[in-house]
Amino acid sequence: MANSSAVVPGTNGTALQVNNIRKDLMLGARLNQAVAGATNVTLDFSNVENGNIKTISVDQNITVAFSGLSVYPTLFFVRFVNDASGGHTITLPGGIKFPGGSAPNIATGANEVTGFMFICTASGAYDCYYAGFGLKEPA
Repeated sequence: MANSSAVVPGTNGTALQVNNIRKDLMLGARLNQAVAGATNVTLDFSNVENGNIKTISVDQNITVAFSGLSVYPTLFFVRFVNDASGGHTITLPGGIKFPGGSAPNIATGANEVTGFMFICTASGAYDCYYAGFGLKEPA
């Protein structure tokens, strides 16, 4: 989330600062940005108004990159939704720590959905938590 509130730890915030924090939290929690599939997909988190939830329509093999993360830690969620044909591969960026130490097999079946929660802990460093595998979009 953007650090727009500029509240200093250990001090009382003004009403404006508190309202800015509420706006940041509300925007991050409610906005889901749909991202069209492409060979290379860059998820940009620099604009808080686009939210920290991204849904990628997977209609071909894709390679994913993250950008715009400059406040640590930052939490974000990514949903991969396969098209009706499925069978597409998804390559995630480096620097990700996975449970068990290795990347999972991302669901590639028709209309299958895979969800990941990431915490960016430093520039190019991410902790990944599995949030949903093999989910199916309604037919």
